[in-house]
Amino acid sequence: MKHLLIFAVALFSVLSINAADKKYPVSEIPDSLTKGAHAVIRLSKTTFKVNSLRSTELVKQFAITILDRDGDRFSNFIADYDQLHKVKNIEGVLYDADGNVVKRLKQKDLVDVSTVDNISLIDDSRVKAHNFYYNVYPYTIEYYYETTFSHSFFYPSWMPVADEDISLQSATFDLIYPSNLGMRFREMNIDKKPAKTETGGTVEMKWAMENKKAIKVPSLFATWKDLIPAVYLAPNSFEMANLRGDMKNWKNYGLFQYELIKGRDVLPDNIKSKVHELTANSKSEKEKIKVLYDYLQKNTRYISIQLGVGGWQPFDAKYVSANGYGDCKALTNYMHSLLKEAGITSYYTLVYAGDNTFAQNRVMEDFPSTQFNHVILCVPTGKDSMWLECTSQELPAGYMSGFTANRKALMIKEDGGYLVSTPRYGLNQNVQTRVVHASINPDGEADLNIQSAYYGMQQDRYSAIVKALSAEKVKEYLSRSMSLATYEINNYKYDLNTADVPVLHETLNIKASNYATMMGKRIFIIPNMINQSSLQMVMDENRTADFLFGTAYCDSDYVEIKVPAGYKLEGSIKDVELSGPIGKYSVKSSFDGDKIIYKRYMERYSGRIPVSKQKEVVDFYNTIYKTDKSRIVLVKEAD
Repeated sequence: MKHLLIFAVALFSVLSINAADKKYPVSEIPDSLTKGAHAVIRLSKTTFKVNSLRSTELVKQFAITILDRDGDRFSNFIADYDQLHKVKNIEGVLYDADGNVVKRLKQKDLVDVSTVDNISLIDDSRVKAHNFYYNVYPYTIEYYYETTFSHSFFYPSWMPVADEDISLQSATFDLIYPSNLGMRFREMNIDKKPAKTETGGTVEMKWAMENKKAIKVPSLFATWKDLIPAVYLAPNSFEMANLRGDMKNWKNYGLFQYELIKGRDVLPDNIKSKVHELTANSKSEKEKIKVLYDYLQKNTRYISIQLGVGGWQPFDAKYVSANGYGDCKALTNYMHSLLKEAGITSYYTLVYAGDNTFAQNRVMEDFPSTQFNHVILCVPTGKDSMWLECTSQELPAGYMSGFTANRKALMIKEDGGYLVSTPRYGLNQNVQTRVVHASINPDGEADLNIQSAYYGMQQDRYSAIVKALSAEKVKEYLSRSMSLATYEINNYKYDLNTADVPVLHETLNIKASNYATMMGKRIFIIPNMINQSSLQMVMDENRTADFLFGTAYCDSDYVEIKVPAGYKLEGSIKDVELSGPIGKYSVKSSFDGDKIIYKRYMERYSGRIPVSKQKEVVDFYNTIYKTDKSRIVLVKEAD
């Protein structure tokens, strides 16, 4: 081991922090890089070297000039480590605006803490962190550190600019690996191809980037993957904890994952008996699945367990049955074991979880690699499949929620891995319907009775709040979540129907003071009381990213408002009807006697729209924004 350390020092000494007393004066930053930025990456040098299947090294040196207080978020140094990778040789220097050394990092100043949270039981993950906490702007921080890995299962990615409001002056990435091991990489938003040399069985590739202006997140509907420059790496063959595998295709990757779970589905005898007892009266396979899933939810709980190879390998079924807890891997494997005992086939499935558009579009299907962070279970049931989220004690059997729905996943079978799609919930499932009956008194105060139904992914957030919070906290949430200016929640009620696609029924009784604006003989009323769009967009001439629309949904609102007697219509809302690649939107209103009738309907599709259609997107949403806030004007009739 000693000779490896000497070799590493010799190889990477060129990257360690130079002892020069004066570096990185702010005067050397081009004006184009400070415009619209809170920080500038002055230097970023990254070297990743593959020594063998059991040994890789990552060396990083970076210097960042913090321009103002908003840039302080880029001044933190954090390096993680665990049983499978170690961090060492950390150096740090603080410079003032002229490039003079203000302070150097001392090893005693490093904070070394566990990353274990309140849902982690066993976790060897730790971080070393540091911050100079300097506030004389501008200033520059520089850090250097080395990381060694005892496996080749996961290769790091190079993302020289991974946030908005920070520009880049200079960055390089050196990749060194034995030619006989091979390497796969995927470039994203990289303008210049790497330089490549091969000498004595070693391949070296070098990417370079200079003078990149700060990235601004476009006005919604884009993911960072569409915007930031990046190089993703993946091995062909790999090794982890004396286990070898192949990642050249999904099938082979799945074979390795299968080896990690093979033989870990043996239940103790008492649980086997329990399975047969629970399912004895079940009339169908689907009923058996629901019964056993209910048993899982009532008798286990989720706790994170990340220890060495345990980050990828589940604890066995006997461990979960004895302790009543496990992580996503262990609980999924346990549910698989329960079903197996009942004679039902199921498949351990890897997925990238996350309740956002990025998560749904995370997996690069033609680039087999470690792109997953969660495990779920797929149960084939004839023509269709039932999917189970085994870490949840609340979700109904067969419903994935926005956390894992609408994306690609890797199903693990005995003969390898297969990319599959998780359940897709669209317009017909993600529905919100609402009926509002309101009455306005002569002072402009409104009493509202609101009946809403949220289906599919539209109910995810509301049902999570109702289940997680006390009645007092739910009322507090409702009291600040609506677009009404001043209101009070008198009563509320929720009923959840846990069908395959769940629906949450909501009943609200609200008193809204100053709802209608009274001016002399006139009343000004915004009939769209609850479902107003807050999104205004502007044309962005510098936008390069396409518009990426996530989950499709459908909203339908009916509002009936009774107004004081003796008023007639003076100004109405123009009927609007939009239709295009983004979706549909329509508004119709009328005044009949003493009632305003308002109908709003919206469909929003999922998919990608090219940036060349930006005007259509901007016009679509700005029309909705304006129409949703439109007012009806009533005037008092002459006596």
